[in-house]
Amino acid sequence: MSSMRRVPSLATVQENVHQDDHIDEEVGAVQNPSVLKHASSIVMQRVPSLTRVQSISKIPSMSSISFALSPKSRKKKNYNHRTSGDPQAGTNEEKTGSGPMKRLTPWINYEVFQWTWFIVLTTLAVVDRFAWNVWPRQTYSIGAGSAGGDRTVGYKPGPWSVVLYDALARISGRYSIICYNMLLITKLECLEQLLTSPFVRKYLLDTSNIVNANMRLHNWNGIGLCVMTILHVWSILFPCVTHGYTAVVVPGVFEWPLSERTPAKCSKLFNDEPGC
Repeated sequence: MSSMRRVPSLATVQENVHQDDHIDEEVGAVQNPSVLKHASSIVMQRVPSLTRVQSISKIPSMSSISFALSPKSRKKKNYNHRTSGDPQAGTNEEKTGSGPMKRLTPWINYEVFQWTWFIVLTTLAVVDRFAWNVWPRQTYSIGAGSAGGDRTVGYKPGPWSVVLYDALARISGRYSIICYNMLLITKLECLEQLLTSPFVRKYLLDTSNIVNANMRLHNWNGIGLCVMTILHVWSILFPCVTHGYTAVVVPGVFEWPLSERTPAKCSKLFNDEPGC
């Protein structure tokens, strides 16, 4: 039995011959050295260099990462770790409607105001201890005993070292009273929130840097309090060193809750007996 086979047409034969010729041309072009060089340069350009790969894969060290609460960040000017989320908290500007930012004009800078009242009150307290004595300790009592006695006229009798000791004790004592209040005020966060209210910031105090200002005030006055406390306690040794005095410790009378009252032998006001 004879089989029938389909004979391709002339147009189909010509199309196949044309495709074969096109493939031969492409193969010849690829084998051309200039074409191979160009293709290799394209491939090399698409591969990143070694230095670029190293820079991309490099992991930053921990020292290069700055944390918001690190000591270095706290020392930055106008840094406020409690109000860092509020963009208006560290500035002295206010948004007025849809218009531009309006510059506030407070009366005085917060830090300047704090130093002003501290210096004025300390000066008045020291002058009062030497001249006026408006409220000496013998005018009031605590519990069952007296709060002590202040010499309102003159100084302790003795040479210049005794007078120096008396003067240093008065100055350091009055300074410490005012300084303790300053240390407390500069640590009250509720007061910081009150002083950063819109009315205060707009008309009274420039509190744009209140946190750092309070830190500086607290640190400097803390150092001053340490120095004055040392003078207040140990200045009694000046007469011992310069004029041969002997320091005598006379224990007082204990009183609740935890206090020491003037001993019986020194109960007389301005008693010049040794130890009083």
